[in-house]
Amino acid sequence: MKAHVSRLMRSVRGLPESAPAAATAGSDAEVLARELSAAFIDRLWKFRNAKDGQIGLLETEELADDGILRAIRDKSPDAVTFHDLEALARAMPEQALERWEEVKAAARSDLANGWHAARGVGNDAWDRACFLAIRDQLRQLWPPRTGLEAMLLDEMAQYELMRRHLIRRLWNGSWVCDDQRGREYPATAEMGRTIERLQRLFQYALRTLLGVRRANATPVVPRIAPTNAAGPVEPPAGGVSV
Repeated sequence: MKAHVSRLMRSVRGLPESAPAAATAGSDAEVLARELSAAFIDRLWKFRNAKDGQIGLLETEELADDGILRAIRDKSPDAVTFHDLEALARAMPEQALERWEEVKAAARSDLANGWHAARGVGNDAWDRACFLAIRDQLRQLWPPRTGLEAMLLDEMAQYELMRRHLIRRLWNGSWVCDDQRGREYPATAEMGRTIERLQRLFQYALRTLLGVRRANATPVVPRIAPTNAAGPVEPPAGGVSV
């Protein structure tokens, strides 16, 4: 056990004192360094508190292996953890920063194309396709002009897809729960209330969207006829001015 901790500490002492500059502008390298430090402390705590038979594979040797580091670099961005980045940073600090930038770029792309919101309402291909179909319909009706409007439309698509899921389950009777005493089905009633809540949430998001669009609308300044700065002209005596 002590040998594992000693090797881990030696790998940390071997790191450069300062992190290399990030490849892209506006990098949050300092925040990333704090997260990696927390991940290292968590790993060190697990090693110090683990019993001899609990370590299993020699984790520190595996993390130094090129195959493991290559697997971290090739991971899907949404599967990368701070523990992965901390392990990569001990061997290749520059690549750890590059990998973090790739993860952030993938997150921004998923937010823009709807995949981030789609993951919250389904895991299979059909659910994702249904979400994107609803999202496309909403965007055709209200093309988003700002990031906030785009997120509100994604939220509305989530509510609508969840509502449709519950309606299908209600139709199939999967929530029917007879208490065997001739009373009503409480689970079915609860599902109905949940469907109504989802409808209200959809309508609230829609009202918020329309309110944001009105607030961001370009104000129209009415045209006002020019006025005489010298004041009104008095009509001549004994007649009406023309």
